[in-house]
Amino acid sequence: MALVVFMMFFGGLVQQSATPATTGTAIVHVQSGESLSDIASRLAPEMPTAAVVDEIMELNGMNNSALSVGQSLLTPVYAR
Repeated sequence: MALVVFMMFFGGLVQQSATPATTGTAIVHVQSGESLSDIASRLAPEMPTAAVVDEIMELNGMNNSALSVGQSLLTPVYAR
């Protein structure tokens, strides 16, 4: 049990230190055939795609990954 707690705590710290802070947000419009993973990869190719997808979903109050063409999404902007 102690090992699990240790890994959860320090694993989170390592992930946080490896993830650059956002410097703001931007609006992108979903293009035909585009997924959240596509958008995340385009916006932050140096970042883990899943982490960027999670942040996009959180910023937009999304509970699933369904997108519509032309949909506006608030997205994170990362320091480079």
